[in-house]
Amino acid sequence: MFLLAVIFAAKISNAQVEVNQSYLSICEGSSATINAIGSVSYFWSPSEGLNSTIGNSVIASPPFSLTYTVTGFDSNGNSSEAMVSVQVNVNPVINLGFVQPSSCNYVEGLYVNPIYQNIKIMQDLVYGQNYLFNNQLQDLKLDVYLPNQLVNYKRAAIIILHGGGFLFGDKSDSTPVALSQYFSERGYVVYDANYRIGMGPLNEANAGKAYYRAIQDAKACVRYIKKTGTDLGVDTSQIFMAGVSAGAVTSIGTAYLDQNEIPSFINYSALGLLDNEGGNTGYSSKVNGVISIAGGVYDTTTIFDNETEPLYSFHGTSDNVIPYYSGLLGGLVLTYGGYSINKAANDAGLNSSLHTFINGPHVPSINSLEMDSIFTESNSFLYSLVKNKHGENSCAMILATGGTQFNWSPATNISNPYSNQLIATPENLTNYNLTVTDSFGCYSHTDLDIKSAHPLYTEIKTDTIGKYLNLFTVSGGGQESLNFMWSNGTTASTLKHVAPGTYAISVTSGNCNMTDEKEIIYPLITKATDLKTEFITSCGVKFKWEPMPHVLYQKVLLTNMDDSIAQHSFLIHGENTFDYSDLIPSTNYKFEVTEYTWNDSTAGPAILYFKSKQCEMPIQLVSNNVGSDNCTIQWEGTCNPESYRFKYRELGTTQWNVSLTGTESMQLNNLASGTSYEYYVRSVCINGSSYSKKSNTEIFTTLGLRTENINHNINSEITVYPNPNNGSFIVQASLSDNIENTEIQIINSLGQIVYRQPVLVEDGTVYESITIRNKIVTGIYELRIKNGNECLKSRIAIR
Repeated sequence: MFLLAVIFAAKISNAQVEVNQSYLSICEGSSATINAIGSVSYFWSPSEGLNSTIGNSVIASPPFSLTYTVTGFDSNGNSSEAMVSVQVNVNPVINLGFVQPSSCNYVEGLYVNPIYQNIKIMQDLVYGQNYLFNNQLQDLKLDVYLPNQLVNYKRAAIIILHGGGFLFGDKSDSTPVALSQYFSERGYVVYDANYRIGMGPLNEANAGKAYYRAIQDAKACVRYIKKTGTDLGVDTSQIFMAGVSAGAVTSIGTAYLDQNEIPSFINYSALGLLDNEGGNTGYSSKVNGVISIAGGVYDTTTIFDNETEPLYSFHGTSDNVIPYYSGLLGGLVLTYGGYSINKAANDAGLNSSLHTFINGPHVPSINSLEMDSIFTESNSFLYSLVKNKHGENSCAMILATGGTQFNWSPATNISNPYSNQLIATPENLTNYNLTVTDSFGCYSHTDLDIKSAHPLYTEIKTDTIGKYLNLFTVSGGGQESLNFMWSNGTTASTLKHVAPGTYAISVTSGNCNMTDEKEIIYPLITKATDLKTEFITSCGVKFKWEPMPHVLYQKVLLTNMDDSIAQHSFLIHGENTFDYSDLIPSTNYKFEVTEYTWNDSTAGPAILYFKSKQCEMPIQLVSNNVGSDNCTIQWEGTCNPESYRFKYRELGTTQWNVSLTGTESMQLNNLASGTSYEYYVRSVCINGSSYSKKSNTEIFTTLGLRTENINHNINSEITVYPNPNNGSFIVQASLSDNIENTEIQIINSLGQIVYRQPVLVEDGTVYESITIRNKIVTGIYELRIKNGNECLKSRIAIR
């Protein structure tokens, strides 16, 4: 680019050569065209920087400031002179402060230790504007604390809000300044902000409006950081907030209070919305966490509902300004302090903690032990929340000086293409061109290559899935491709089949290098101990044992000793139990568990012999839906047998009815009414094989009256004593014949046989002791002795 200056000499009446501009200014390296008129011939001097010394038009590009003289001659040989002074302005000298987005190593101590002692403070930056309580427009200002050096990572930010009861206080107060200095030394970018104070007459309504205005300003401050923070290397996705006293009240309100949760005593109709005033609209005002030092809220009912930002509170039990539990703030507004805040936050599911200072005052003094606790615990709280704790979110930070205007090209992956201070995060190697222009319009260019890189890291890990021990490195970041070198000379990222010993790896990427070391010690190889069975059934078994310490994997083997071909093998890892549910009943087995460490090393199996139980009988037999001639029997099986063997008969008879079923129920039909039946079930675990023991024998009685062709002899002699009785009594009677299958029956009021027992008749006499306790309920029953077609009967009372 050339700056072209054209100067015309004015022709005068006496034919003298003169110029109408005696001074011009050009930039270093540029040129100007000078024209002269009024003469016939022209001669220029000095010759330095001129393209010609003869002629009415010359091009001047002097290396420094010069005054040129043009001598003109008319046709008569008369001469005259004119002079032009050319001021040469030196082009701007570009100075770049620059850090590539990789320092090879992580930032040690970031966000934990005071690693930045030289802190830069940018004072009284305006982050917004809004009206005071008296309608006076006020600039909203803050101070920025940040390390006075370029770093190659984006940093988390903290907003600090001072106290003062919404009446006084400033960002220059000792507590916010101490907090700002403390956190900036640890790598945070700290924004120590003012907000509107004052309220007019002291009453509840005005106090509420002051609180509302402070929250509006704090939200505007958050939006300001999200709008401009990238120019200072701020990670705008990580903004935290801390406040003292009224600043803590404001911080909590900023993070958690929604527009529909404004306390009813606050009339905000003339103040605007919470999140739409003060400037920087279009950006979010959400923060990532809050620190409250002697803070409070006006209502705990819903403020923490559906919120996620963690909260850490500090409060003294003797606070006489903002009560620890609840009380009137300044005698004006009911306020809930740290204890109530923490309880409500936790009840709402928020991550909230409270440090209580027993007998502590409102705000501890700077040099107190309480303030030391606030510093250290706040720092730990923030460190638990902050991302990229070692500066992994790398970026190039650039500071350019030497001019008044700056223009970066291309304008991609940089925070501001027209700023002298910016951050760049190109994904690939990118060449940026910077043009710097000064107040004279002179400019200079420079080029800058920026690499996309991250801190180099590496860690040796073990592969314990396979049968061999392998080592591999988890590495990343760096400036270029990664190169590996193990201590044994291997250049791959994996080291296979390693033996006990110490192994080191060196990972190189460009100018970066990282190392790691790992010692491999094989565990003492032993067998599993304390091998035993937890339970055994006909179909299942559970084993338990103590594995070898640091076992890599285990092999279990189950062998059917009655059929040695039938084996089942399983691989497991560090478990100490094993279940198997497919045993054969009444079968001998051998169980083995073998412990393995790396490279298939083992001490051999631990062995246990056992026998499965025989097929197990059904349980929980129940008769349902009993009718006059039918009944449904149900039961529970064990070990899922293939079928069931069901037997039933009329009580007192000898012939059993037998059925097989594949379900856990049996439907009986064509039964005699008013008759008792007994039944039981066996499990058939394997069809064609042996079956289980029989279940408990149960009895049911069909409904209705039993029909019998019997001659009732009421004149025969029958004696029951004692009568009434408790279910234990003696029956004595005389019969006409000694007939087999004589039985004693007890009949209830429905005519149903509820008990029957065969008896022996000798010489026509019956003498039998009966015990039926717990078998039938108390009441009046009819006792019968049935002997062929002869039946003796008597009434008995059981109580």
